[in-house]
Amino acid sequence: MAPYPNAAIVDGTAEATALPEHNADAVICAQALHWFDAEAFRAECRRILKPGGFVITVYNNMPGGSSGEYCQQSTDVFFTHPAVREFPNPIFYNRDGWLAYMTSHSHDPLPTDPGYAAHIAEMNTVFDRENVDDKIRRDVVTKVYSERIP
Repeated sequence: MAPYPNAAIVDGTAEATALPEHNADAVICAQALHWFDAEAFRAECRRILKPGGFVITVYNNMPGGSSGEYCQQSTDVFFTHPAVREFPNPIFYNRDGWLAYMTSHSHDPLPTDPGYAAHIAEMNTVFDRENVDDKIRRDVVTKVYSERIP
C-alpha cells in the first residue's frame, strides 16, 4: 500500500479484527452495524480501543428507505447513550453511478439472477423519469452516533 504507508490490511471481522489490544482511539463503521453481532462487536471494541476510546457509526438514510430501520434497530441495541448528529447530505448520481448504487445493496439481484435485467430496466426508468441535466438527486440524511465504550 505505497500511497498509504500508515495503513495496513488485516484479515478479520468486526467481531474479531486481529488488531492489537488498546491501540485505537476510535472504531468507525459506516452503514454496517446492523450486520454485526452487537455483543461480540462491543467486546472487540473494548479490547482494541484505548481507554476512553469512541465507537462511531454512520448511516446515510433516504427518507422512506429501509436503511433508517436498520440504523435505528442496530444503534438501539448497540449504544446506551450515544451522541447523535444528523445533517442533510444530498447525493447526485449520473446514470452509471445510479446503476452502480442500485445494484450494490444486499437485497438487489445479482447479474446471474433471473430478475436482474428487469431490475436494471426499472432503475433506468427511474433515472429517465427523475434526472435533471443527466443527474438524479437523492436527499440523504446522514446520522452519526458516537459513544465512549467503558
